[in-house]
Amino acid sequence: MDSMAALSTSDYPQPKVQSTTFEALNVPLLWPLVSSLYAGLLQTSNIYRHQGMVREAEFYLEQALKTVEAVGASSRVSLAMTMYGDLRIRSGHVDEGEEMLQKAGKSIGEGREVLEFEVAIGNLDRLRGDFVQEGKAYERAEKQLEQLMSVRHIEKLGAFTGDSGNLADKVAILELRQEPQPKPEPKRRGRPPAAKPKPKTTRTKAPKVAKAADTVPAIASVVAAECSVLLKQRGNILRLKAHNLTMQRQCEQAEVLLQEASKLPVGHQEAVTHGLTEAKHLLQEALSLVGSDPVFSVLHESTISLPSVAPRTGESSPVKKSTKKGAAAAAKQTKKFVEILTRARDAVANVHTRAVKMGSSTITHSVASLLSQIIVLLSAVTNSKGKGPEHPLFASYSLGKILSSYPAAASSC
Repeated sequence: MDSMAALSTSDYPQPKVQSTTFEALNVPLLWPLVSSLYAGLLQTSNIYRHQGMVREAEFYLEQALKTVEAVGASSRVSLAMTMYGDLRIRSGHVDEGEEMLQKAGKSIGEGREVLEFEVAIGNLDRLRGDFVQEGKAYERAEKQLEQLMSVRHIEKLGAFTGDSGNLADKVAILELRQEPQPKPEPKRRGRPPAAKPKPKTTRTKAPKVAKAADTVPAIASVVAAECSVLLKQRGNILRLKAHNLTMQRQCEQAEVLLQEASKLPVGHQEAVTHGLTEAKHLLQEALSLVGSDPVFSVLHESTISLPSVAPRTGESSPVKKSTKKGAAAAAKQTKKFVEILTRARDAVANVHTRAVKMGSSTITHSVASLLSQIIVLLSAVTNSKGKGPEHPLFASYSLGKILSSYPAAASSC
């Protein structure tokens, strides 16, 4: 017992104190792990967001934000805060999301995080109904993207910045140590070896060096080929600008932007988004014809059902035509309306299968809903019934929902 009492606790190693907080990452030894941990948390959040699980996506975004805040990575803090604020806005918490975007805007850098920030600001302006400010936000994002893809910016990525001049001065001050040179080998006595004949050489003219001005287009084309991710992002911004112009009834400019975006590289998500944006543009263009036609201009006021105005055998026209000229103009207007709606249906139907297989839950719902609405409108003005709901009351509901989604078209009716 005495020997046991003589034992001291100092003879045994004490358990190490471990910290489970994010501040434990602020150690030089763990800094290389922060980037991988941050990227993994963002990717996990994007996966949950793709599946429509907003709470899980917000949780992992919050963990990513705390991770980079612990080590003071300002650029990544701004990006995580921007993504978190945009997700809060899209989930219905506009005030909280706007507050986070304001905090992110104070410390935003000049990299790709600016693109995410401007797109989030544009989405916030769109929810408020301020389409002019939304368009300006997308223009700022496009200018920043052009700067990131410029040759000058890419050449600066590997250059010294900051105290590069002081570094050159310090290098010049360094003393050069003279290493001992090896002693020459002693000369051997005897007959010197016979000299080998020199091989014949032919002189060739050196190729002319191309001018710097000729190499600039080649460098620019190589840069454009290497920046595929940025080109996809440029296509997304062009589609957002096209939808914004469509909501402002500038359909011609929106069509030009959509044609430009179709020439850029796309993935599965970009292809679905392009088809959906094109269909919305064509639908808005078709609805703009509603106010100029006496038959369609009263359809949205009906609260019972949507009458079919398609010509049938043995039935008279629903609207009396006083002259042949008026009848021809009305038929031409109706034909144009049907053609535009058919193009809109084809645009969204071509990406419907891809959206169901690989699209996010939000995109899939938008594609299916828009396809149903377009088919109902086509069934009201043509004899051919497309696949989809054909209930007459649903036709009125669909038209009212479309007009409420496109206030510019509703105001023209």
